[in-house]
Parts: sequence; structure tokens; C-alpha cells
Amino acid sequence: MRKKSRNSSIELLRIIAIILIIISHAVPYGNFNNYNCFIDLNNVSTDGNILTLAIFRHLGSIGNCIFIICSSWFLLNSSKVNKKKILKLIIDSFIISATILLLIFAFGNYSVSLTEIVKSFFPITFNVNWFLTCYLLFYMIHPCLNTMIEKMDKRNLLMCDCILLFLYSVMNMLKPDLFYFNSLIGFIVIYFLIAYTKKYMIKISNNKTINITLCIFSFLSLISVIILVNFIGLKINIFNNQLLIMNHFTNPFIILISFTLFNIFRQKEFYNKVTNYFSSLSLLIYLIHGNQFVVGYLKGVYFDYLYYHFGYKNIMLYVIILSFIYLLGSILLSIIYKHIIQSNLTKLIDKLYLLLKTVYFRIEKILLRIN
Repeated sequence: MRKKSRNSSIELLRIIAIILIIISHAVPYGNFNNYNCFIDLNNVSTDGNILTLAIFRHLGSIGNCIFIICSSWFLLNSSKVNKKKILKLIIDSFIISATILLLIFAFGNYSVSLTEIVKSFFPITFNVNWFLTCYLLFYMIHPCLNTMIEKMDKRNLLMCDCILLFLYSVMNMLKPDLFYFNSLIGFIVIYFLIAYTKKYMIKISNNKTINITLCIFSFLSLISVIILVNFIGLKINIFNNQLLIMNHFTNPFIILISFTLFNIFRQKEFYNKVTNYFSSLSLLIYLIHGNQFVVGYLKGVYFDYLYYHFGYKNIMLYVIILSFIYLLGSILLSIIYKHIIQSNLTKLIDKLYLLLKTVYFRIEKILLRIN
């Protein structure tokens, strides 16, 4: 049984990844409801706290990249799409989003707009949980990507990787959204990179010393570049609002940090039920704490009170405290949802899946008759 179970070392890395994302979301960044307590971290600053918060924002991108790499490593060996899994994720996203909306209606002192209501009932469609939306699209096409990869020889796959990395990693770091970039393309870029390294660079990927060295180097490089951008922005006005320009999961430093961490963790194999259990909650934790009202309205109420009563002298402490609140609260709610709601959805999902499958095959039969 243990051999068939997931490697708890990788599951532990997933837990670390969700913690990094939570820390990023706990930063008072954004413009939700025009809260004065929120900080525009795009602007450079001489305040060390602001620079540290900007680095914290990059932790979220590292966490997202780790999840993409973990999924890519295993999906490269997959040739099928689990349609029930897709349906389950959509239903989970809908229930959690709609429930939080109803709680805001019932207990929140906030006027919810029609747009926010519609988005809450269709979180996948309107990209409210951008990572889940993008993952579902990526998951549905991954067998096609695998077919493409298998038909490429080493030279062609390397060439494809170099082009994708240059256009959508290096260039995107310098100027975001060039060449029609979007998050799905970012997923594909990382997927092809993992495919090449898994097929043709497995010795280097398994070398612990190389991976630790590259991980430390890339992390220090990321921090150094952020500090450099801040320094340049203080001197040249055109760069004074570019502090977060590299905060994206396709940043080459972030990809290197995430992949080397993955290689380091997967070298150590062990099995632990507790680790695997909490790792299984990671998506629910993301959906709960990453909800638009939780990272907007509730975070705004929290920081608004602290901002006007105590100021931001201890803002780093406030972020750490909110991170713990997000983590513990999301874990508790995820456990409740998993064992009370999710466990009772199985029959509903099975029936809905059969219905959608029947409808699809009927439509497919009609379309195949068309010449």
C-alpha cells in the first residue's frame, strides 16, 4: 500500500507551496473597495518594510510554480482526462464561492455589487480563482501535449523549449504580456520544460548538490534583482512603478527555484498519512482563503482597523498573524467541507456526470453525421 501511495516528501512540498501562497495573499496589496490601508507595492520605496512585502508577494508565484511543476511531472505519464475530477473541482469551486458570498450577505458590512454576485456563482467562468481555471484548461489538453512531446526528438523538443522560454519567460520578465502571453501559455511553457528535463536531463535533476546550489543561487538572484529594480526606480522615474514587474510564475528565477526545490524534495521518499492528508486539503485551502471577499473585504477590515488604530510600524507582524489566521481557518473549514459536504457529493457527481456524458454523446453522434 505504501508503494502505491504518494511520496509524502512531494506532498510536504505542496504544503509549503500553499503556505507561500497564503503569505503572499496576506500582504495588504490591491485596491479592493478603495481601502486606504492597502498598499500599492508596484511603487518603489526607501522603506524596508515595503521592499520586504514586495518580496513576500513573489512567494505566491513560487508557490503557484511549485504546484504546476508537481502536476506536470506526473501528468507527463498520463494519457487520459478524468472527467469526474473536472466536474468535482467545478462543483467544489461553486459551492465554496457561493457559500462565502451568502456569509458576506448575512454578516458582512459590505454592499455586494451585481458583478461580484455573478462572479461568485460562476467562479471558473469568470476566472475568480485564476489558478483553478487555468489548471482545468491545462489538465483537459495535457494528453494532446503529451502526444506532441512524444513525437518530438531531443533536438526539436530542446528547440521548442528554448523558443518558449525566451518568448514567455525571459521576455515576459522584462515586459509582461508580450507576444499574447496568458497564464495557460505559462503552464504549457513549464510543462514542456519539465518534459525535456525528465526525458533527457534526469541525472542533473537527480543531483542533490547541483539542485541545492542552483536553488540558493536563483533565490538570491531573485531578491537581488528586486532590490536592483527598486534602486533603479528611485533614480529613474519611468521605473518607479515597476517593483512587481517580475512577480509571475514564469519568471526564470522563480521557475528555477521551484524546480530545484521539487528535485530536492522528491529525492527523499517517505510515507506519512498526516502529511498526505493535509496536502489533500491544499486545493480547498486555496479556494477558501483565496476567495475574492476573503482576500479583499475581510483582509480590508483587518488591516483597516490596524492601520487607523496602530499604524503600520509593525506591519510585518500583522502579515504573519493574518497568514496564521488564513492557514488555520482554511484548514479547519477545509476539513469540515471535506468530511461533511464533499463526502456527500459523490452520488450527485456520478448522476450529473452520466447525464452530461449522455448529452455529449448525442451531440457527438449528430456532428459526426455531418459531411
